[in-house]
Amino acid sequence: MRKTLYLLGVIVLGAFLPQLEPYQYLIRYSLMTLLFFSFLKIKLDFSIFHKKHIIVLLLNLLLGIAAYLIVLPLDLSMAQGAFVITVAPTGIAAIVWADLFKSDIAFITGSIIVTNLAIILVFPLLASFLLRLEGDVNAFQILQSIAI
Repeated sequence: MRKTLYLLGVIVLGAFLPQLEPYQYLIRYSLMTLLFFSFLKIKLDFSIFHKKHIIVLLLNLLLGIAAYLIVLPLDLSMAQGAFVITVAPTGIAAIVWADLFKSDIAFITGSIIVTNLAIILVFPLLASFLLRLEGDVNAFQILQSIAI
């Protein structure tokens, strides 16, 4: 409970101190440091992958398509936004959260690897059908932004 209040306090503090924006680049380095110490606690091998990761991936994709179809009658651009937000893969910060709350870091790591790789492969195809984008969706640019 104390960690949750601490994290909420930091978020609220950041909202009320916009003059700290020039230091936002430090977030990336702080996150990398937290990830480094979180990764020290797991053994990276194929045992981190479970059948549940496929379920997480399928739910991720199905919820994105469902969000798009539910919001589409209201507005196309809102439906596109709902799809993109919902289909986003598991974020790397989830490992830090799992470590802070003493969850299974190995499972979250496996989930991040599976969902990110699958979304990189599937998103360009889904985006071309659902988002009705003009031109090509560059899978390499998506891979590059996730890799960073």
